Amino acid sequence: MRENGNGSVRDYARQPLRAILLWGLPVTMIVAANFLMTWPRLAFGMVAVGFGWAGLSCVANALQCNRVHCWFAGPFMVVMSIVLLLRGYGYIETGGLSFSDIANFTGVTAIVLWLVPERILGKYFGVKGTG
Repeated sequence: MRENGNGSVRDYARQPLRAILLWGLPVTMIVAANFLMTWPRLAFGMVAVGFGWAGLSCVANALQCNRVHCWFAGPFMVVMSIVLLLRGYGYIETGGLSFSDIANFTGVTAIVLWLVPERILGKYFGVKGTG
């Protein structure tokens, strides 16, 4: 599909300060959690909140500008943040998969969902209706 010029203007990722707040901070939180494993409950929470924050930011961006990868990566990260939160605090069992296994899967899959859909479908879905 073709890129939507209007979408790129409204894309939060093209606004540096907003991009740092919406995605830079949660990614920093996820990475920083690796250094806090002496406090696992804090680290679990930081990773889950980081993925949830980034996912909700993608969903908001998808609604704002119709960015292709945000429609895929956003909902995925929101769902996985809930799974991570439940697994990290022991509310669910995951068939022998550790919290770290699930977090790594989430991170790698989010990157794939960031890169692949836009290679196939372009950066933005078609123009939204005007109402």
